[in-house]
Amino acid sequence: MSRALHEHHGGYRRALSDVDERMTPHLGRSVREMLFDAGDDIHRTEFAQPALFAVEYALARTLGELGIEPAWMVGHSVGEYAAAAHAGVFDLDDACRLIVARGRLMQQLPAGGTMLAVRATPDEVADLLAGEPAAALAAVNGPRDVVLSGAADALERLAAALTVAGLRVRRLTVSHAFHSPAMAPMQDAFAEVAADCTYRRPEIPIFSTTRGRLLDVDEPMDAAYWTDHITATVRFADATAAALTCDPTHLIEVGPARILLPLTARAQPDSPARHLAPCPGPAATGAELPDTVAALYRDGLNPAWDAVYEPGSRVRLRLSGYEFATTARFWTPEDASAAAPTPAPVHTPDPEDTTMDQLIALFREQAAVLAAAANGAPAVTLPAPAPAPDSGPGPATAVGDVASRVRTEVARVSGFPAAALKSTQTIVGDLGFDSIMITDLFGGVSRAFPGLVVEPNWFLPNRTLGEVIEHVTASRAPGSRRTVTAVPEPEQTVAPEFRIAEFPEVQALAARLTSAEGLGVTNPYFLVNDGVTRDTSTIGGAEVVNFSSYNYLGMSGHPAVVSAVQDAVARYGSSCSASRLLSGEKPVHRELEAELAGLLGTEDAIALVSGHATNVTVIGHLLGEGDLIIHDSLAHDSILQGCALSGATRRPFPHNDHVALDALLTAIRSQYRRVLIVIEGVYSQDGDIPDLPAMIAVKKKHQALMMVDEAHSIGVLGATGGGIGEHFDVDRDDVELWSGTMSKALAGCGGYVAGSAELIRFLKYTTPGFVYSVGMTPMNAAASLAAIRQMRAEPEALDRLRRNSRLFLQLATDAGIDTGDSKDTPVIPCIVGDSLRTLALSNALLRRGINVNPILYPAVPEDLARLRFFVTSCHSEDQIRSTVAALADELATLVAAA
Repeated sequence: MSRALHEHHGGYRRALSDVDERMTPHLGRSVREMLFDAGDDIHRTEFAQPALFAVEYALARTLGELGIEPAWMVGHSVGEYAAAAHAGVFDLDDACRLIVARGRLMQQLPAGGTMLAVRATPDEVADLLAGEPAAALAAVNGPRDVVLSGAADALERLAAALTVAGLRVRRLTVSHAFHSPAMAPMQDAFAEVAADCTYRRPEIPIFSTTRGRLLDVDEPMDAAYWTDHITATVRFADATAAALTCDPTHLIEVGPARILLPLTARAQPDSPARHLAPCPGPAATGAELPDTVAALYRDGLNPAWDAVYEPGSRVRLRLSGYEFATTARFWTPEDASAAAPTPAPVHTPDPEDTTMDQLIALFREQAAVLAAAANGAPAVTLPAPAPAPDSGPGPATAVGDVASRVRTEVARVSGFPAAALKSTQTIVGDLGFDSIMITDLFGGVSRAFPGLVVEPNWFLPNRTLGEVIEHVTASRAPGSRRTVTAVPEPEQTVAPEFRIAEFPEVQALAARLTSAEGLGVTNPYFLVNDGVTRDTSTIGGAEVVNFSSYNYLGMSGHPAVVSAVQDAVARYGSSCSASRLLSGEKPVHRELEAELAGLLGTEDAIALVSGHATNVTVIGHLLGEGDLIIHDSLAHDSILQGCALSGATRRPFPHNDHVALDALLTAIRSQYRRVLIVIEGVYSQDGDIPDLPAMIAVKKKHQALMMVDEAHSIGVLGATGGGIGEHFDVDRDDVELWSGTMSKALAGCGGYVAGSAELIRFLKYTTPGFVYSVGMTPMNAAASLAAIRQMRAEPEALDRLRRNSRLFLQLATDAGIDTGDSKDTPVIPCIVGDSLRTLALSNALLRRGINVNPILYPAVPEDLARLRFFVTSCHSEDQIRSTVAALADELATLVAAA
């Protein structure tokens, strides 16, 4: 926390050292050393809370020394201690005594509680909470953002009831059930500590999150207040709503990450206050604090300049003279008139293909995570190669033109009308940009302003639209750069790349693999699996229990399927040797498509050679420029690649949130000809299921098309394995495209789309990935055809799959393993929350004869790194019980060793 701030700013270092000196006698160790050198100790409640206070108080004091004093303050949970200390409620020594006691006493409480984030109003959860005395409303962070806390069994019941009610629920990774009745046993001991402290009235107004309002002048923040604070609901939404009636010009988040500002923006979207975060999170560079001071200075604050600069930097610099012009003033070097033309820099532009840039960034981030873990330091994102200037229209010059053009590009990529965009909205948090959209945005901006270079390490997730406009303006507007005598611009040259070993993406992959090997971590990828992959597999000559394949019903290797494949090869050969449109059509193709249509309840179907390519070619073919594709934020890569191929505007919506989907379409649907909503039947990383009827209702309301990718739900959901449509018993005509793959429950290889007869006829005659590709091999078509028929003849396979999935999930839950949102599916994650630990856990299980693959950052967020278990109908009860026991044992060993 705050490493970059500590390295770059002497004022913050001194403030943190002061807190460290006062806190060490109470904590028994240095909080500053814990912040930067203590590894996983910092995540223990007894240390995390004092560390959080230390960062918040030191940063608040640093801002005060810079001349930035608040008109009022709001603190969220532990943050209220820092706010009170800065307001003079208690001195620093008493503040340290209180926060250390709070963390230590909480750590001593029994573990086992949990917390849920729920997208609901307090009223919507009130009746359910009334029936669960062991649970409580822990926080109200927004009009529809609440957190529940309490005993794990009570929250499991609440989660189930809320999910049935159609409310979005997310389990939080916590050590204890904070702000709940589970905290009550520590209150008496804390009250004894609090009674020995001295309290005063705050010198700065505080909007209390315990009361949800401004504290009255005669309302003390005394020992009783802080004792009640332990179990009280954090009424952040009420407190900030009351505070914003004071019409602040700026909101500054004082803490180690940008967390509260997005909550405030979501709850109060009409507030004109500018949001500033001097310490925005792990990716901070240290430049954010001076950027905050600069932003406030531009808006009228006169900071304490001596505090801005360290003593060694307080020197006078002689500036050269400047020339006056009728249109602008600008600094020039004294010998500008004699300046010789400078050679143009060598660029390697790649404006169109952004996939490689993303791949390079992914490999570099993974390498950085592994290297940082070895050094006990936070992960650092390494900058990718800077994009080169792009050709395009002449540059805009006026500041207003710059802002207008940037807003136009943001509107083009996001789908929001330019007039609806606000300067305070963050590009990622508020406007919903992902990495591909960010690349698209800056590609468009670079084409509008040739020569503009946006360094990857400048753009952080908390950047606002206003900051992007300022950055582009500073680079392009008149007077913003030093002007020299104009010289003809030499023709740009491109550095050739002709050795594959020197490609940046090739070197990035090599660095990633070398980093893993240097840490002693066995590469878990490309392990050779011999034999038929079912409940077991053979790796390195040894049989292992296998949870890394999606042969859900055991149809791959089933005697009936093997016989059908052998017969197809003998009858039709190993390849159909042509496009199906020409001479590659075989009887087995038509039989398979008829069975698929019957299974899915549609008029017809089309089978293609690849599941991934099916989504890419069909999405890319049906939509184009002027259309909108709106997809779940956890959508598979094949969906994203199809969006890129189509040229349509692409927008993600929050995972499984049909309310957010409705709101987004309400705002932007009218701008597009065709709108395609893409969701999945079962999400392959989390094992959860969308509310299909609710999604269909939104689709109908906005006259959109819908595509459901059933890769992991066909042969899994539904009474006969017919997928999510059968599971919810919806009218199949309400979904235009049912896509999926034959490689999972259907024992083959390839993809399909099912739908109306008109759709399938059009796709068969015009889809590039079908027309210009060889047809599916006869044996693959025969394998999936036999699997569908065998599934119908052997319904007990579906029963075994569901029984095994329920058993695994129940045992894992009972063992305290975090399985995320998985429910009613054979995809069950074990969320570890740390990439290096996840790799170690995968290796440890393989040594015990259990094969399960790790899913690491940045494929998932670092705190959601996980193992992913695929349960099948072939697994025995003994295999499942022994696997969960081994998993719990190895996980406990890793935690104990941390």
